[in-house]
Amino acid sequence: MKKAENKTLLFKMIAIGAVIVFFLLIELVLRIFVPVNHQNERLVDLGELTFFSKVTVQGVPSIRITSKYGYSDQQTTFKTKKSPGTYRIFCLGGSAAAGWPHPANERFSTYLDTCLKNIYPDKRIEIINCSAHGFASYRVREVFHQLIPYQPDAVIVWSGNNEFLEDQRFKTSKVHAVVDALAKKIRIVQLIKKALPKQKLDGNQIEVASSFWKKTQQQSLELCSDPDLALKVRQVYEQSINEITTEAAQNKIKVLLFTVPVNLRDWQPNVSYCSLKGQDSVKWSKIYNLGRAALRDSNYLAANKYFKEAISKEPLHAMTYFNLAKSAELLNDTIAALQNYILAKDLDYNPFRAITDFNEIVRKIAASHTNATLFDAEKLFQKFGNRGIPGFDLFLDYVHPTREGNLILASELGEYIRKSNLFGIGASEIRIDNQYLHKMVSGYSDENDIQLQVTRFSLCCLTHQYESAIRFGSEILGSLPADYQANPQNKNDILKLREGVKVFSRFLDIDSRSLEGIVDNGEMQVAKKEIRLFYETYYPYGTF
Repeated sequence: MKKAENKTLLFKMIAIGAVIVFFLLIELVLRIFVPVNHQNERLVDLGELTFFSKVTVQGVPSIRITSKYGYSDQQTTFKTKKSPGTYRIFCLGGSAAAGWPHPANERFSTYLDTCLKNIYPDKRIEIINCSAHGFASYRVREVFHQLIPYQPDAVIVWSGNNEFLEDQRFKTSKVHAVVDALAKKIRIVQLIKKALPKQKLDGNQIEVASSFWKKTQQQSLELCSDPDLALKVRQVYEQSINEITTEAAQNKIKVLLFTVPVNLRDWQPNVSYCSLKGQDSVKWSKIYNLGRAALRDSNYLAANKYFKEAISKEPLHAMTYFNLAKSAELLNDTIAALQNYILAKDLDYNPFRAITDFNEIVRKIAASHTNATLFDAEKLFQKFGNRGIPGFDLFLDYVHPTREGNLILASELGEYIRKSNLFGIGASEIRIDNQYLHKMVSGYSDENDIQLQVTRFSLCCLTHQYESAIRFGSEILGSLPADYQANPQNKNDILKLREGVKVFSRFLDIDSRSLEGIVDNGEMQVAKKEIRLFYETYYPYGTF
């Protein structure tokens, strides 16, 4: 009986061993003869995206942007087959590249079209803006892939502000997480993983509800707080921009890659992270608030000292860097100010602005592809920004340029294309600078566009830019035309402006006095409740 049991056990062990040896041999064969190819594995896959539709315009087969994110109300339409001798340039990116929230005739691509047609009056040039609201680089990549049949000679890519917007895209089950971990080490698992159906994002619906709600609640995004996810965001961006550039080269399309300019001086980080606990947190808060009080009282040297001390104790708190930058700028140390404004932007745990890593990725890709050229819009806006630091002088909000910002961008890019004959259009002696471009475009004014100003106010509210919301809200309320006030459709916006200015002003006043310890907790709680009610009334889903 015992011998039989031993034989059975031995048989089982041999069988298990044979299976293990079998799989080890397969693993060995795969490692020797089947090369690893991670390049073809997309970190983010999209489902079907319906961006363009076929239409007929006066008997001519044409293409029209019909995606709701692609500003379909503008009826952007172009011929399916470009006319002979036409040089066709597509612009790709998010809302900043689209020129939002300006009218279609007042965006950078329209101004660039004016520039190039005057620089090359004997050439046929088409500039078609296919940018889309809220599109991250992996969605821009898909738009580019779809427009290749429409014979682009060149594409301009200005993308990077929306990479943290869809914060659910890396959510996976525990099973997927285990498979992903094993696939990094075991080739058999890699094959199994490839055979499994991949999770895909909805191509026609951007999942932003959670992200926008977290902005109004000032909550951290996991894409920032989790180091592994933060790394994935960077990898996805690099993969997407690299794929666009590589596919463009395969189709003999020239690529102009923009670095991404953002508002540094006048846009505070939305969420600042503090890792300290207990008494360490109390001590840090005391130092930080001493810096805030000194900054408020124009004691910039003391403020600078306190903020540096606070950073030495907590080096990840974004708002400390922002305040340090303010004090440095007011001490005329613009180099330190710029450096710390950039750090404040990069450490935001719920960002709406492209981080420095993205711009470095763009520079690297442009340098490594012969069909790609870098246009350093980040450095350009620093050059034209007040004291080398762009703020509301060039931006309406966090990333969307003012009319002046778009004019500068278009005129400088037009001149860059002319001087370098970048797209091979030809030589020209006609130079269109920013001053001359001003004379060639309409008399449109940001200040007189009430709807644009109300949108600007809402963006300030959405990301808790209280001081800016008060400033812009007060300016709007002080200059509202009588017909605007009389229109019942504008009633809600007017109430929102008045209530926002009131509750934010009260909160900032109490917050300032709290630095001196002359505010009781009840008063602060009332102010916070008023702000919470304001958001629940006017931004119930974190949207605008």
